Amino acid sequence: HHGFGNPATLWSMVRYAKQTSRKVAFFNFETPNFMEDYFPNQFDYSLWNLWIEVVKKVDLVISNSHTSQLYGRQFYKGSEHIPFDHWLTAINSEAYDWVPDCTERKRQLLVLTRAEPKKGLNIVHQILSEALRGFHLVICIGNGTIPKQGEDQIKAACQKFGLTYEVRV
Repeated sequence: HHGFGNPATLWSMVRYAKQTSRKVAFFNFETPNFMEDYFPNQFDYSLWNLWIEVVKKVDLVISNSHTSQLYGRQFYKGSEHIPFDHWLTAINSEAYDWVPDCTERKRQLLVLTRAEPKKGLNIVHQILSEALRGFHLVICIGNGTIPKQGEDQIKAACQKFGLTYEVRV
């Protein structure tokens, strides 16, 4: 069922957690309403029916980004009583500040993505800054190519902030 596992097993875990007074958190990644904004009319919302019912029984919904949190809150109807929050990956949080400076030999920024707007390729130029001066940007694209406008934006940002870059497919 769309890679969502065995519904009976999922419900057993939720039931066991509730019976033993444990809290249940649901990790939200991408909901159909989020994906529809990028790829209209390509998703069968019924594939998420199991998740919609599960979310009504959890104690917290944690999303992988603020954007996913907003879409998740809109999508999971009947869960208004449940807190929604987001937990950013380390590179997007204060944890980044704990990483020691790179040596000159390893000053690379690696971006692994696919050529889909929802995967962030269209905003790579926005993450570049003066702090990355002297770095080499490597963009590894799992499928597709960078649209000309996007490549022009990346090239301009690299020039502005003193990065070299390459694209690998």
